[in-house]
Amino acid sequence: MPEVFLHIGLPKTGTTSIQSAIDASADTLAKHGILVPGGSHRVQRTAAYDLLGQRIVGGDSRSTPGSFQALMAEIGAFEGDRAIVSDEDLGSAWPRQVRRVVRALSGCDVHVILALRDLARTLPSAWQQSVVMGGTTPWREWVAGVRSPDEGSLRAGISFTRRQDALHVLDVWGACVPPERIRIVTVPPPGSPPEELLRRFAEAACIPAELWPTDLPTRNDSLGAAEVELLRRINSELTTSITQAQHRYVVESGLRPGWRVPGSRPLRLPAEDAEWVRARSEATIAELRARGYPVIGDLDDLRPRMPQHDGRRLDDVTEHELLEAAEVALTALATSHGQLFRRHRRLLQKEDAERAPTRRELIESTSRAALFRLRKQALVIGEQHEVIGAAVRRAPGWGAAERPATEPWHAAGQPRHDGPMRYAMTGATGFLGGVLARQLRDQGHDVVALVRDPAKAGHLEVMGVQLEKGDLDDWEALDRLVRGADGFFHVAGWYKHGVREHRTLEHVNVDGTRNALAAARRAGVRTVYTSTCAINSDTAGERRDESYHHDGPWASAYDRTKWEAHQVAREYVAEGLDVITVQPSVIYGAGDTGSTIGQITRDILAGKPVLGPRGGGSSWVHVEDCAAGHILAMERGRPGESYMLAGETASYAEVFRLVREVAGKRGPILLLPRSLIRAVARLTAPVEKVVRLPQAMTADAARAGLATYFGDGSKARRELGWTCRPLREGMTETVRAEIATA
Repeated sequence: MPEVFLHIGLPKTGTTSIQSAIDASADTLAKHGILVPGGSHRVQRTAAYDLLGQRIVGGDSRSTPGSFQALMAEIGAFEGDRAIVSDEDLGSAWPRQVRRVVRALSGCDVHVILALRDLARTLPSAWQQSVVMGGTTPWREWVAGVRSPDEGSLRAGISFTRRQDALHVLDVWGACVPPERIRIVTVPPPGSPPEELLRRFAEAACIPAELWPTDLPTRNDSLGAAEVELLRRINSELTTSITQAQHRYVVESGLRPGWRVPGSRPLRLPAEDAEWVRARSEATIAELRARGYPVIGDLDDLRPRMPQHDGRRLDDVTEHELLEAAEVALTALATSHGQLFRRHRRLLQKEDAERAPTRRELIESTSRAALFRLRKQALVIGEQHEVIGAAVRRAPGWGAAERPATEPWHAAGQPRHDGPMRYAMTGATGFLGGVLARQLRDQGHDVVALVRDPAKAGHLEVMGVQLEKGDLDDWEALDRLVRGADGFFHVAGWYKHGVREHRTLEHVNVDGTRNALAAARRAGVRTVYTSTCAINSDTAGERRDESYHHDGPWASAYDRTKWEAHQVAREYVAEGLDVITVQPSVIYGAGDTGSTIGQITRDILAGKPVLGPRGGGSSWVHVEDCAAGHILAMERGRPGESYMLAGETASYAEVFRLVREVAGKRGPILLLPRSLIRAVARLTAPVEKVVRLPQAMTADAARAGLATYFGDGSKARRELGWTCRPLREGMTETVRAEIATA
């Protein structure tokens, strides 16, 4: 088995030059017993996306699944000395994904190469990249989030930490790879020979100098301050007008190659940020020295070298600078669009008759429709901002915009506002999802639902819901589900207690959410994700709102896996997906056959004795109000925000007594002391590893029963106009409906 060198980033550290050198020398390296799996970094990137649960935006959706395993198999079958894999996104892998890599390479000596650049140069480049990818956060808010997420953009803080924070990345990978096999490559300071970075990487990867090119042309795609600020403002206007894939198509292929204003002010760290950047850099250098990783280069290269600066912030751009940037941008976009359209027409002529309509539809939706949206939006913005309007009028071919007659209504990812909407959803066969589907149909919307077994979803067909067979592991089914949708509700989840449920909880709640949101990102569709107040686990009797951040411990595996899924949603928010998260508290209502509270309600109605904890409690929300909150979040929610759908708080004992009172029953309610429940949890924990116990007898259920899950729905009421019926009223309706059904 060969030695395997994994180059995992970081981004903005010369990875393009390194990967170009790997591609250029792949054949030569292979002749000397050094494998470049897949033959190029493009294949390796596809495999990395497969590992991370992502798709290449705008790429062939069939190219990713299984590519990671195929790459690992190629390495395992190789009989040479070493293999080299390079992709900067590997640095953002989650711990379980890192474990999967190391397991797949068991038997190999795995080495990690991490390239680091000084923070003063990294921060402006990272902000630029976030804007190029569709971000709208101004520099000051963005950099404040990097410095302290509590003070600035939480999205920027999370994204930067996962992708660019050296110590965080080393902590994640260092849990599986020993420190002597982690090699740090420092990016040479400004003014160094262009080939120095390539030389350092070759030394880290044990590549003989004679096999390694050092004279490749370097790339510098950095935009100036004016170009980045103009693009950020355009992004703000385009948040719901074009999809992420179309945005990337237009910016990367159409705009960026020809967009560089001569003499534009470069992106440099403002002087006001110098002090904290120096302090953080010194702390990072000291920690790296203490850990003792092998270093190729010099850790002193990570000390910021602050250039002379005019004192302006990166987004402090004059109207004249914006005008120049707008003129160049619109001219470049119109020119490149003409070239791309001619290229696509030539491709169409080569396609056979059966394939041509599919290609033509793709071209219309990604090229003509996207350009039309940009032109139309430019005219709208130009009416409001004189400087943009002047640029639009001067740019050739941008004086008027007419909607292409052949453009499908969903081609640019913009929801319809003149009739019923088309909504996709998961979890429609569940308690909450079924009510949500019914409410959407009652409002006249079209609904398509992902179901594992259509034969068991007849009640949905009766409502007029279209069924898409598949599950959360079926990427192609998920893509079909969200294709052409105006909005996507990801409601599906797994709620059970017990050690034997832990694997399923993680698979459905975490991996399933990642797959669902990945499909939403590929389609560029607005998404409402169903999280829970339980991500905060035991609130110790306090009402917590959306600003509260809990990171453990958790009362149950359900709480933990939903917290992890919540972080997945935040990750996709950081990457630009329009996600609104709703966090219901305990949901109740008639027809709930899957939860403990539903079963206890029926036991009380049957006059059976009920056992319950003394002290635990929750906030409560009726299922009809919860479903209505989902629809309001879709219609009115702010992208990236979370909304708790939480009503009155009450202990479990109070709810049990209320049900008994409303039902007119006199069955006994036995409240067990906390000490006894804790003792039961300790006793059952080892037993349930061997024997499957009833849900109510598991250790997770015992701990959850002692916890309080108190949430605050004020934000949803304030921003969404959401209302929630009183607990007594809702329980009365529930009991009467259950009695009528019985």
